[in-house]
Amino acid sequence: MKMKTRHILALLAGCLLMLAGCADRYDVGANGGTSTNMVEGTPVVIDFNVNLPSISSTTTTRAMSPAPVVWYDQYGNKHDDRIQDIWALVFDENGLLYEIVQCEPGSYESGGSKPYTPTAGEDSLYYTPFHVVLHATSKPRAVHLVANYDPTKNATTNTESAVFGKFETNDTAEAYWQRIYLDKGIQIEEDENGVIKATDSTLQYFQYVPLVRNYLKVNIRNSDTEGLELLGFYVFNRPTSGTVAPYNSNATPEDPTNPLANYFAVYYNKVKDKYPTVRTYEEIVKEQNYLCNEPTEIIVKNDLSDIDSTGSKDYKFPFVNPDSTIYMYERNIDKTTSYPSFIVFKGIYGGGKDTTYYKADFVYQEKEVDSQNDTVYVTKNYHLIRDFAYTLNITKVHGPGMKTIYEAINSPAMNNFSSSTVTKELTNIASDTARLFVSFTDELFTATDAGTIVELKYKHIPNTSEDSINIVANKMKSRGETVADNEDYVVMIGAENGECIAEVVELSDKDISKVDENDGYRTIKFKLKAPPEDGIASQTITISSSTGLAREITIELSRPMTFKAKKYVGEANDTVTVAFSVPTGLSQRRFPLVYKIHSSNRNIYPNVQHPDFGTEEEGNVKKMPVVVGSVTDKDSDNPTYGDYYFQRTITWEEYSSAKNQNGFKWFNCYFSVVDKDIDEAYKDEITVTGGQYFGYNTVKAVLVE
Repeated sequence: MKMKTRHILALLAGCLLMLAGCADRYDVGANGGTSTNMVEGTPVVIDFNVNLPSISSTTTTRAMSPAPVVWYDQYGNKHDDRIQDIWALVFDENGLLYEIVQCEPGSYESGGSKPYTPTAGEDSLYYTPFHVVLHATSKPRAVHLVANYDPTKNATTNTESAVFGKFETNDTAEAYWQRIYLDKGIQIEEDENGVIKATDSTLQYFQYVPLVRNYLKVNIRNSDTEGLELLGFYVFNRPTSGTVAPYNSNATPEDPTNPLANYFAVYYNKVKDKYPTVRTYEEIVKEQNYLCNEPTEIIVKNDLSDIDSTGSKDYKFPFVNPDSTIYMYERNIDKTTSYPSFIVFKGIYGGGKDTTYYKADFVYQEKEVDSQNDTVYVTKNYHLIRDFAYTLNITKVHGPGMKTIYEAINSPAMNNFSSSTVTKELTNIASDTARLFVSFTDELFTATDAGTIVELKYKHIPNTSEDSINIVANKMKSRGETVADNEDYVVMIGAENGECIAEVVELSDKDISKVDENDGYRTIKFKLKAPPEDGIASQTITISSSTGLAREITIELSRPMTFKAKKYVGEANDTVTVAFSVPTGLSQRRFPLVYKIHSSNRNIYPNVQHPDFGTEEEGNVKKMPVVVGSVTDKDSDNPTYGDYYFQRTITWEEYSSAKNQNGFKWFNCYFSVVDKDIDEAYKDEITVTGGQYFGYNTVKAVLVE
């Protein structure tokens, strides 16, 4: 078959992909309708328009984009979100390339010219109109729209996979693509004037066609502005080229015997109106099993040549600004990937002067149920698929990173990418058959002097199928210490020069036969230093294993926090409000906080009628149940009988929404009075007792008149 090539210009704007065919995807089908006097091969004008939806994040769907613009990145590379040219590639009923036609800008009647300025449509949804001359047929066709790439350079009369297997862009060039499937071909009809035109049933699939970019973007967000001044970031091991279309070798089409069965990733869902919606990362990767369509030969940008082990070149390494975006071609990342992509970001920790470097992988945590029917969280790699945005959210930095870029690259990653940040607090994680447990991940200890003993327990199971525990030697490694490549360790600490730990006083025996009896856990006992006079000291310990699992353990040390309490008596002596303060700056890990409120005369009870008392919908956090025992009891299971108190719980939600009042947040407790005698109401001594972070100290509520 002779391939026909027709050249007709075209104009591009913002539009969406119309889904049909299988009733839930844009890969269009079942255009329906019949035409009179169908003559195979009759030229027919197709008016269409396209849209460039804004890039989607890994957790949300994309919205329609504003008008495409020309812009320059930090390195001076030009990016043009407008369409430079667009081509239609038509494949026939045998699945072979039939023709390539360059499209014309604007509609057939109105025309258009460069530059391809998009038109603001309904609801300011920008789209670009084009028209193209195709050929009528009643036989199935697959039409590919390719923008900003000239397909005539490499195309041959072949199948879709073979043709698109040769289409690649490189360096900073970007391309756009979409596929339209017409199972009843390109239908035509005559209008009242005898003009041959495409039927509405055919044209509907060419309206608001969303194009898929062949690149993705990476951003960074710093949520720990108090702990880290973020200076910049960089993505290492970026591919130098990318394919034009997302061919999916793992696709499972409904009818694989159809020569035009769809083997391309489907990015959009069909909706009732003309604007479809984008599919999520999970739908594309997990349901369609699309794991990127990389070039046959993958070459990554060699950034390591600009780095040495001494850090002498670090000052001139081309980090991008924190508010910038890094664009790259898609990348399959799994355990077999050579030179996987990762992020290094730099900043100044804790108000210091020196620049420090941190590494982060493109990973997330996924909840699974293992072979032992336990719920675990498995660390998995994001596949960096095209047309998605990946954002590294720095939630908390507990200490300085590495002194040089070289050290950061060769250190364990933070692994708190995107939505996986919530799992940083998990005490059990898994990877394949390996599991790692720790007794805590972030804790604040209060003391007045040096010598407090802290116990940290951990358990490592290299292979759950073998039910083996702690096969790796229980060896300790100091931060910065050099360890031979073949030497395994599971504990990495900085006890010698840490802010909190003075020394390791006990390390349970590495012999499995002498492991702690507590379900295979091993214990590390640390002796803490004296707390600082003001503020909170922090130190990070890493529990890591030969199976690649790691947990960062943050230990914070301070003197017992102080608080105040006040008492207000109502005008009729029938109510009492007790208010106590909580210092600002506490992290979510410190909650809930529990306080004990005690009445010496036992003359108060919770005022459930107060409008601010709390509702069932709020979980009754202000309910203040009665607890039998003394406020000095640290174990509620062994109370001191003969007394009682009211328990007030402060949740993170309540704390985070409270107003900062000179370094404290105040919380009210509403009571009614049993004996309304004025002397009883005023003389009743009410105390508030704090928990472990407050040294279990008790303060008297001072009467405010």
